[in-house]
Amino acid sequence: MKSLLKTFEKNSVPCGIKDSGARYRYVNPAMRELLALPDDFVISGCSDCDIPHPIARYASVMWEEEQRLYSQGENISLLVLLPFGRKNRIQPYIFDSIPHYDENGDLCGVLCYARPCRFFSTLQCVDGEIPRTANIITAYGMFSDRELEIAFFVLYGLSSKEIGRRLGISHRTVENKLQNIYQKTGVNSSRQFKQYCQGVGAERNIPARLLKLGCWPILYE
Repeated sequence: MKSLLKTFEKNSVPCGIKDSGARYRYVNPAMRELLALPDDFVISGCSDCDIPHPIARYASVMWEEEQRLYSQGENISLLVLLPFGRKNRIQPYIFDSIPHYDENGDLCGVLCYARPCRFFSTLQCVDGEIPRTANIITAYGMFSDRELEIAFFVLYGLSSKEIGRRLGISHRTVENKLQNIYQKTGVNSSRQFKQYCQGVGAERNIPARLLKLGCWPILYE
């Protein structure tokens, strides 16, 4: 146990240990930073619902998944989209938990750790690209909030009608704003706009207004 704690203490990956009652026994400095815990907050003995962080709202989801871990001995993963870190930035994280066994081989708790969610499509796999993290943005210089949302969907090949349906506006409004986007970036087509975004590193931007905060189990088939 001491060597495990030493490993966690020196690790930059946010991680922690829970007992069989889903109470924290320990979290490392990286996890404290991720959850923006006050310096004087004692997490030992606390459950997820006790943590002074928005993740506490989803304690019941985490509890249900951990019960599946205990009953089936399987690793579990959760996609958590919430504000993280001292800067309170919205970011998608994967929270993984694996069974923790004692010296006698009995299941005594959970080892958990968090990692930034990296996005990867099947086309990227074919093209030999690697998964990358997303940039959750609330503003982007030359674009209005609505233009940011439309630009995001254009990058993924959605038609004006589909974009309008998603945003609750007419396709003509979408097309008018799209022309403004093209003028601002000096392009004439969606293909050129995608190339522009790749050139300035904006193809990984996700407008924060499009996101729904929450916590969801990841089911692996």
